[in-house]
Amino acid sequence: MRTEQNIYALIFVFLLVLFGLQSLLFLVLPFSTALQGSLAAFFMQPPWYVGYIAVFALLLFFLLLTISWAMHKKRYVRMTMECDKVSIEKGVIEEYVHRYFQKEMPGKDPVYDIILGKENSLDIVLELHDFSLHEKEGFFSKVQFELGSLLARKIGYERPFTLTVVEK
Repeated sequence: MRTEQNIYALIFVFLLVLFGLQSLLFLVLPFSTALQGSLAAFFMQPPWYVGYIAVFALLLFFLLLTISWAMHKKRYVRMTMECDKVSIEKGVIEEYVHRYFQKEMPGKDPVYDIILGKENSLDIVLELHDFSLHEKEGFFSKVQFELGSLLARKIGYERPFTLTVVEK
């Protein structure tokens, strides 16, 4: 499970428990005069108690909103790789591209999509996490050379192809 999914699961459980306790409170409240008195006494205290609760709720809201926004923010890097000609089945290209990235990044499958467009133009879309700026240049050069050579050698695809990296 990705870190993003773990955080969303944790937030979901927190909200589930919060709403469950709130529901339980409202179910018990009509039948318990002691609870009614305690709740009324709490709200009769100086207003700064209620202000603290409001500030805490707002901070929690903005924290969850910021975490959600940061986890869904994507950056795109697009680069055209040079090569040259041939007409090939999409499935064959997909197989070679998946094998190449499985060899280069064991345990990860960064290939998000492979698009074979008009005139056999090839667009490979990768989804990478924590892709630092200093790794980009070396990564693109290596992929251009190795994957370009692999496609040219194995299936005769020598046209330029586009590599799109989606950073999360």
